[in-house]
Amino acid sequence: LGTPYPTTKNAGGSYQIHNPPTGTYTVTASATGFSPSTIAGVNVTTGVTTTQNFALKALPQADLSLIKTASASVIAPSGSLAYTLTVTNNGPAAIPSTITVTDVLPAGYSFSNAAGSGWSCSGTTTIVCTRPSLGASASANVVIRGTAPGTLGPITNTATLTANVFDPSPANNTATANGTITPTTDLAITKTGPAYALPGTTLVYTLGVTNNGPMTVGPFTTTYTDEDAITINDNAAATPYPVTTTLSGLPPVQKATVQLLGFSHTYPQDVDAILVGPTGTKSWLMSDPGGTAAVTHVNLTFDDAAASTVSCSSGPTSGTYKPTDCTDTHGTDVFPTPAPPGPYTASLAQFNGSDPTGTWDLYMRDDSASDSGSISSGWTLTLAGTYSLTVTDVLPAGVTFIGAGGDGWTCTQSSGVVTCTRSDLAPGAAPNIVISATAPSTTGIITNTATITSDLNDNVPANNSAQAATTITNVLPAYGVVLTPDTVSQSGTAGTNITYTLDVTNTGNLNDTFTVTVSGNAFSTNAPSNIGPLAPGASAAFDVQVMIPLTATIGTLDTAAVTLTSQGDNVTSATSTLTTKTVPFQLNLPLVFDQY
Repeated sequence: LGTPYPTTKNAGGSYQIHNPPTGTYTVTASATGFSPSTIAGVNVTTGVTTTQNFALKALPQADLSLIKTASASVIAPSGSLAYTLTVTNNGPAAIPSTITVTDVLPAGYSFSNAAGSGWSCSGTTTIVCTRPSLGASASANVVIRGTAPGTLGPITNTATLTANVFDPSPANNTATANGTITPTTDLAITKTGPAYALPGTTLVYTLGVTNNGPMTVGPFTTTYTDEDAITINDNAAATPYPVTTTLSGLPPVQKATVQLLGFSHTYPQDVDAILVGPTGTKSWLMSDPGGTAAVTHVNLTFDDAAASTVSCSSGPTSGTYKPTDCTDTHGTDVFPTPAPPGPYTASLAQFNGSDPTGTWDLYMRDDSASDSGSISSGWTLTLAGTYSLTVTDVLPAGVTFIGAGGDGWTCTQSSGVVTCTRSDLAPGAAPNIVISATAPSTTGIITNTATITSDLNDNVPANNSAQAATTITNVLPAYGVVLTPDTVSQSGTAGTNITYTLDVTNTGNLNDTFTVTVSGNAFSTNAPSNIGPLAPGASAAFDVQVMIPLTATIGTLDTAAVTLTSQGDNVTSATSTLTTKTVPFQLNLPLVFDQY
């Protein structure tokens, strides 16, 4: 009917609509678990009871559920971010009709594509995906891909699921994925050093540092913007009170600035505003500024580096000012809870060096009766800092430091701990750090570990550490290998298999295994992948099989270089050259003479 009317249910189960106005109606009957039924052209006449019968068809009963996951919970600004939506039909019935998933993407999310087997998706800011059916106990995924917002802070994405079924558990038809947009990058370190060294000799370690991105480590500035209006109520706290923002993943504060955008007030001398940081540090932005003349839509920036404070005697104009505490002539500078109690200092430099992680609060109030105002365009908080980059190398016991350095690095050493820092590193590799030291006087294995750290969030911490092990020995290892014969030739007809037998001798002073490689050949050549381990002076024989192809023409030569390389140093090697020639097929027949 479009308008609710009182109804009653009689003993026979019929519903009665009482006293609707006369006219012609379209009537729809619906009940939980049933498809609605509609009858058009129902006439209502004064004094006449009109009866209509509705046939409601029972809907399939199926418990649909939706699960939503994000590809990461901590995401770099403008970093890749995908959402996976999993729809499951928990039964008992199959769903023979359209299933719809609707996902309203977060503000600032840059949509790329959405797809899933059996799904059809459309939209760019609100994604609507449908599929024609889903069997009982079956699941189907949709993946939405795109780029996270460039602004910092929490990000929330919610999707809903609908279908023309009776769902006994509708609460699981909505799913949310939460994350945080946080400055992040992937720092990695590698370390190389000598495998063996004599006691008391010089050790040289090389440390490689790479920023795999996406962000630069070094100076960083971020601005949080809240465009929602703030109402400055008469002789009371503002609404909202406080205005808050929660930040994470930022370096220690080196500078803070604040903007109040669209400040209007009929008596600005009544207005007080303070900024409170996550650690409880608090600073005036302004207290009782501007005298008694009304101001309208003024943009105020508070910066310790400004040339002057806000005027205490005349209405402020748009500009940049130092935080300002004017003398309160008729009110009190007492903020109601939950603001921290005073006294307050008019200096944003108080935040320098503090950890910005957590909630920042802007408290505003009007401290006297009869006037009010607003901040019509919200406020901004800008924080500047520098992400650190530190490489730490703890020298093994018994190792004596000689020196350390690298282009752009500042290195110091204290009690065997080498610390190297640099001011910034864009995505890419930094110049190497080279550390020199003296080996212990005793033999044994020493392990040197280096780590890289930063207060910029690292999304791949597994590559932040690297080791190099060195065996301190009185006799340095010597690697050697002899392969014989140096050259060897055989011949055969097309389609035959030629076997070469080679001998290898370990001429080094350590057990060694040799890697076998074959190169330069056109004919199929098979050789073992490794020979050994062989003790010093030991020898071994191995076969190499060369297959002359059926298509080889007479006179064709094939040369294969078989090389054995020491796995001890991956350098020392020996090579044997195999030359295989294709010759004509020879048929020897007996010749018999008969005498008559």
